[in-house]
Amino acid sequence: MDHPSSTALSAAAAIKAALAAESAATQAIADCQQQAEQILDDARRRVSEIASQSDARISELHKEYNKRIRKQEEAAQEVARRQRSALSDLPETTLNAAVEALATWLTGNGELPTATGNSP
Repeated sequence: MDHPSSTALSAAAAIKAALAAESAATQAIADCQQQAEQILDDARRRVSEIASQSDARISELHKEYNKRIRKQEEAAQEVARRQRSALSDLPETTLNAAVEALATWLTGNGELPTATGNSP
């Protein structure tokens, strides 16, 4: 028999087809891996952009709140300065009486008088 049998030809064709399918599958897997890497790279880049934007916004908020805190601190210092000035303008006897009344109240030996001198 010099001619290959039809069974041998169909087996060879089947092997050739299987090898071609395997090659196509390997290429498809490689293409999918490349697409997956591209998707991951795009996602990483986007995450980095979002993080940068968030950091910038947080910095802006910190600056704004620090300004507000400084303004409130300055206002509180001004109020304290005015109150110290007002207290220093009081006659010493009035100031001593207020301190004595407060000390009495804090030690539990009486009630804190009202501005008119009456108990609440």
